[in-house]
Amino acid sequence: MDKDLYLEDDIIDKEHEEILNLSDRDLASMSHGELVEFVKILYEHSVFHFVHEESFMKQKKMPRDYIDFHENVHNTLRGEIKSIIKNNIESFTKSEIISYVEYYRNEFIKHIKDVDSRMKEFL
Repeated sequence: MDKDLYLEDDIIDKEHEEILNLSDRDLASMSHGELVEFVKILYEHSVFHFVHEESFMKQKKMPRDYIDFHENVHNTLRGEIKSIIKNNIESFTKSEIISYVEYYRNEFIKHIKDVDSRMKEFL
């Protein structure tokens, strides 16, 4: 993981790294069925991380407006991937699934840089 993505909290950084490593796999070598399951696993990891991160922010008594904003961003990311799964991901082509995972990875990195990085102000 790039140094500019570290927040200097071992647990949060480890979770970020796990999701990025997960989404950085050789997707082209996976079968269609493996990709479908992979997106579901990526969703589970993301939900676990978002719940943990939201709890972390409350525990650290970060400002309520920042927590609310941050939770809304999580809800958007969580909602997007959940929508893909619920909208019959099995009917998506392999290239559509790969494109979505690449999009999600980029959005997750953007989220770390633009939103999560602000947590440093409150630590």
